[in-house]
Amino acid sequence: MEVGGDAEYSIGVRQLPDAEELAFKTLQTYNDGRVDRWIELSAPSDDGHHGNEAPALELKAAAPSADADADA
Repeated sequence: MEVGGDAEYSIGVRQLPDAEELAFKTLQTYNDGRVDRWIELSAPSDDGHHGNEAPALELKAAAPSADADADA
């Protein structure tokens, strides 16, 4: 991946955990060998700095009409 390039993720999940958020700890390796570690799970510090916070997906309850077995 080139420095400044965007990463794209694709995942498949059969059942999501009973949680409010799902974090994806990520190691991003560049062509020059440098590695960024996006692994922090903590909230931002008092100064608003987020550091290298892991990408996260906010989970919500399924819509009443959602089919739990769709695409299974």
